Amino acid sequence: MRLWPRTLKVRLALLIAMASLPIIAMLVYGDIVDRQQRLQDVGAQAQRLAGLLGEQLETNIEAARTLLITVSRTRAVLADEGCSAFLDSLLASFPNLTSLGAVSADGFSYCTPRQQPNSIYLLDRPYIRDAIDRREFTTSGYNVGPPSAAPTLDLAYPIVGTDEAVHGAVIAAFSLAGIAARIGETDPPVGSAVVLVDDRGTILARVPDHPNWVGKSLGGTALAALIGSPGEGMAADDVDGVARSWGMSEVVVGPEKLHLLVGLSPAQAFENANRIFWLSLAVALLGLSAAVGVGMAGAEGTVLRPLRSLQRRIEYLQRGQPGPGPEPPAAPQGITEIAALGNSFERLFEALSARETELRRVSGELERTVLARTRERDRIWQVSEDLLGVGNFEGYFISFNPAWTRLLGWSEDEIRRMHVSELRHPDDAAIGIEGRRRLAEGVPTVRMENRFRCKDGSVRWIYWTMTAERGRIYLIGRDVTADKAAAEALHRAEEQARQAQARLQTVLDHLPVGVFVAEAPSARIIYFNREAVRLHGSSPTAAKIDDYAAHGLIHADGTLFAPEEYPIVRAVTRREILERVRHRLRWPDGRIIHLAISAAPILDADGTVAFGVVSFEDISQELAAEERLLRAQRMEAVGQLTGGVAHDFNNLLTAVMGNIELLGQRLKDSPDRKLVDNALRAATRGALLTTQLLAFSRRQRLEPKPLDVNGLVQGMAGMLHGTLGGLVQVEPRLKADVWPALADQTQIEMVILNLVLNARDAMPLGGSIVIETENTDVASSESAEGPPPGSHVTVTVTDSGTGMPPDVLARVFEPFFTTKEPGKGSGLGLPQALGVLKQLGGGIAVRSRPGSGTSVTIYLPRSSERPAASAADRAGLRPAAANRRVLVIDDDRDVRQATVAMLHSLDCVVEEFAGAAEALAWLSSGNSADIALIDFAMPGMNGLDLAQRIHGLRPDMAVAIITGYADADRLPAIDWLAGILRKPFSVEELARLVGGSGEQARIIPLRPSA
Repeated sequence: MRLWPRTLKVRLALLIAMASLPIIAMLVYGDIVDRQQRLQDVGAQAQRLAGLLGEQLETNIEAARTLLITVSRTRAVLADEGCSAFLDSLLASFPNLTSLGAVSADGFSYCTPRQQPNSIYLLDRPYIRDAIDRREFTTSGYNVGPPSAAPTLDLAYPIVGTDEAVHGAVIAAFSLAGIAARIGETDPPVGSAVVLVDDRGTILARVPDHPNWVGKSLGGTALAALIGSPGEGMAADDVDGVARSWGMSEVVVGPEKLHLLVGLSPAQAFENANRIFWLSLAVALLGLSAAVGVGMAGAEGTVLRPLRSLQRRIEYLQRGQPGPGPEPPAAPQGITEIAALGNSFERLFEALSARETELRRVSGELERTVLARTRERDRIWQVSEDLLGVGNFEGYFISFNPAWTRLLGWSEDEIRRMHVSELRHPDDAAIGIEGRRRLAEGVPTVRMENRFRCKDGSVRWIYWTMTAERGRIYLIGRDVTADKAAAEALHRAEEQARQAQARLQTVLDHLPVGVFVAEAPSARIIYFNREAVRLHGSSPTAAKIDDYAAHGLIHADGTLFAPEEYPIVRAVTRREILERVRHRLRWPDGRIIHLAISAAPILDADGTVAFGVVSFEDISQELAAEERLLRAQRMEAVGQLTGGVAHDFNNLLTAVMGNIELLGQRLKDSPDRKLVDNALRAATRGALLTTQLLAFSRRQRLEPKPLDVNGLVQGMAGMLHGTLGGLVQVEPRLKADVWPALADQTQIEMVILNLVLNARDAMPLGGSIVIETENTDVASSESAEGPPPGSHVTVTVTDSGTGMPPDVLARVFEPFFTTKEPGKGSGLGLPQALGVLKQLGGGIAVRSRPGSGTSVTIYLPRSSERPAASAADRAGLRPAAANRRVLVIDDDRDVRQATVAMLHSLDCVVEEFAGAAEALAWLSSGNSADIALIDFAMPGMNGLDLAQRIHGLRPDMAVAIITGYADADRLPAIDWLAGILRKPFSVEELARLVGGSGEQARIIPLRPSA
């Protein structure tokens, strides 16, 4: 059986087909090998571009991170001093940053450039919260939000104070449009794409067509599956549907990674290869078809015609025409059709060679682009001031840039030979070993700070960022020696500032005034001293103006101040300056103190109010002292007035009472004698009133002597029982060991009598009066009426009467103030008692409540001597005054005439003169008298001076002073003075003085009132 075909056509066709198959196989194989090589080249190129772009991006982000670290350590941010202006200047130097600011630990932005909003709550952003909580550099990934509405990559770094506490974070927004623009400036190859995504698969930047893709998610796309996959030249469809070969690099930003994908289109590399392959395959197929056609057609016509047709198509392919050209001319003489066909194939391969040359040219241009990018990286390697290098885990450096030699001073050969322990400071060995250990354990990026030794013996601080791959350590070191020195200087300055602040705090805490400071315009209190806490009753706190409503300042009517009325609020909001304005403050326990408050605004350099300061001091005691002083001055003024009135009134009463007494003697048996007696009793009451006025004005002549107070009270008991009647019971409670007091017995009896009568009037339905005596040591006085410090004997009169309300109690010592009905009280009882007791060196205190009775305590100074035994009562003796020669000298005509008339009624021989000159002239003429009665207050020469002149002229003549007591405190105790007679006086008192001349000088008392 024969398998080979017999016909020529079939055999020719089979031979041609079999001869063409190897050619077609070679074309297909060559194309496959070429495509694989081109695909590998494209993948390698994509990986190189991804690495270069990744390094550039990481350099930019590291620069931003370094900026945040530097900003976080500046005083402007830590102390919020000029922070906004400082950030404005920095933002202008970093065009890729759209914003720069700071966030406090409570989440509010407090330091932003002036064109950006302030006081935004930002702690709800995870990357800011992580930076504060974890104390590390963090990023937000893709973000669109305030302060700019543009898509950004936000960065944060913690603010760590000198106390190692985190006070907030510095934040920056990296413009994604700026990143895309920087990628576009690298001039990526035609048809390529560069995509930057975060860990969540969100596109941060894409070139080309960045605006349409930024912020979109890769989702479940084929490109998303490449993230994190090892290798290069990975093929996947891009988000725009174009198949590309991808290279990838990772950029570490804090705890997160950014993924940079660079895709090159294989279609660009395969464009010419496809064309050549299909051209070659078409030619081979056409050739096979022609050969088969010839074999099948047989004969010359069927061979030559197809050959010429094939030649025509080959020339069409060679010229690249869109369709078959014209019929080619017949082959030249001597050239067969087969040779012509070979020539056509030769020209075809020449064209294919030209296409291959063009393809290699394009590939070379692409390679040169890659080399240019590599040279750029090499230039960065050469000129970078940072220490760039590659080392191994054994501690040796394999490669490094020139910055090492420039900074450290060691040559390249020295650095290669030296182990890292020879370069590193011995004290920092543990830090370096720990860093290498963490890299060996797979930590992606390790950052640390240590010291490296320079060849000249100095030391440089280096901040390292390191990563490891395939047994190599890739590291970047930045010289932070100047930063450390600046930080140390800043720390020293801050420590000095802290010490200065502590000293200032100590000074302020020892000030006797309260001080606190509030910021403007919120009026938030940011400082207060110890005295402010004491005076305020608690720590003064306020976060805003409305909080001052609880601070306790009150108006005179007891209503609280409105917040805007507080001095510190007025200072920070209205620029008001207040000086020692008096206000009342109610403490939480209800007590009220008086404050003198001063407040003023503190202005910035631009004139805006930055702070307000207020100082305040407790003036409660000062006001009480002023009140006591005013009261004392008022009492003194009234005393001076009453003293003058009493003096003149006594002169009038002297004339009136003397004439009435003389008239009564003449009308002894007349029915009109009763009228005279009534007039004399009224005048005597007037004399008693002047006595009270003089006691109040403290111008009585007192004779304080050691006094047995218990004996005085016991002696008055019988008289008091008879005076008060049966409805009022008097109960003496006398201590047995009461000291002797230094007092005027007559005046103290009058004081006690007045107190008892006042107690009786306070009990209209009857009651009880207790009189107590005891010894008391007084340390200080609480009122102007109280006694001076020292030992005192007290007499306390307490009643069970109606008591007094506070408004009445406050006025009891005012002259002429009384709550009694008209005609039943003069209002001078307590003022008189006060005057007497103050003259004696004592005091008085009144305690009373409505419904609980009244208690009045008088204080008498303790005497160091015991009371003398009672002398014979001379008051009842009426010496014989008849025939006594009396010299009367008084400038008041009425008083003088009344005195002369009373002396005549006593059968005395009287010489009267209106002045001192006349009397002295009469005595100088050789005249003399038994006694001279001289008025004290006279014009020219007063009575005491005249008495001394007369005593000098006539030592044997008795001399007595007559006075209305207005100036009695000026009269000294004189042994030779016969006596002092008070105005007004009676005929009996005048007779006692004139008849007892030559006795020890004494003050003749008024006779008891009727």
